[in-house]
Amino acid sequence: MEEKDLARVMEIERASFISPWTEEMFLEELRNSFSRCLVAQECSQGSGEVLGYLCAWFVASEVHIMNLAIHPRARGRGIARDLLRETVEQARAWGALRLLLEVRESNMNAQLLYSSEGFRQVGRRPRYYTDTGEDALLMELQLGFWDENKPSAG
Repeated sequence: MEEKDLARVMEIERASFISPWTEEMFLEELRNSFSRCLVAQECSQGSGEVLGYLCAWFVASEVHIMNLAIHPRARGRGIARDLLRETVEQARAWGALRLLLEVRESNMNAQLLYSSEGFRQVGRRPRYYTDTGEDALLMELQLGFWDENKPSAG
């Protein structure tokens, strides 16, 4: 993701979430050394139009997926799965031991995607989403196990 992508990212963000991130929040992600933001772009028509994005934090031995959204007209094409798999590959290459994310309890489509990619529910965060008071499910994908003789990533 680059600053030039933000207009389209904001369009997708507003169409996807009850409480969307602000443009400043995305700019902060682009500035953070521990944050990585990916975009998926339309290639078949050569437009390069942003269809979706994923932001993740790479910290210590973990990767925390912060935000993932696909434009409503582009959903169901496997784009979220592709972004997720690319992030998992980057996490493995970086030496992360696990990926974490929160997902709304009501977001069954996202839960099914994450479960199909090997994530499992490991906790619940009561009233995590302040806009609705909805709980978040904490999901985790284990990539490896802690080895006290191996320095941690990061």
